[in-house]
Amino acid sequence: MRRDARDLRCRFRRRGRAPGAAGYKRWFDSLAWLWIERGSFPPISISADYDQSKAAGTLVVGSPDTVGRILTAQAERIRQNYLVLMLTFGSLTHAQEMRSLELFKSEIMPKLAAMNYEEASPAPALATA
Repeated sequence: MRRDARDLRCRFRRRGRAPGAAGYKRWFDSLAWLWIERGSFPPISISADYDQSKAAGTLVVGSPDTVGRILTAQAERIRQNYLVLMLTFGSLTHAQEMRSLELFKSEIMPKLAAMNYEEASPAPALATA
């Protein structure tokens, strides 16, 4: 049986939390440190807690099937015209980040691309003087 990043994630999850949980904490701590240093909390709607962020939908992580299902449902609901990804955060290694990017490209992007119901309108012609 071939082992890849998906197998590794499953093994980590059986033992506890996914590898991204530690990376998320480090990322959030870096994001919030200046506010916390000054006795405040970031004025943004992102929880410091990994599980709360997942539950709120501000953090989408998991297998390609899970991420694809969540992002597809969000796209159907709000019909966004772009998606901003943050694949590099916290303590994830470059190899983990690149694997996530490859999985997104090969397994999730095609699902989202298939949802483009409307062709973009061509830009209007510029008037010439």
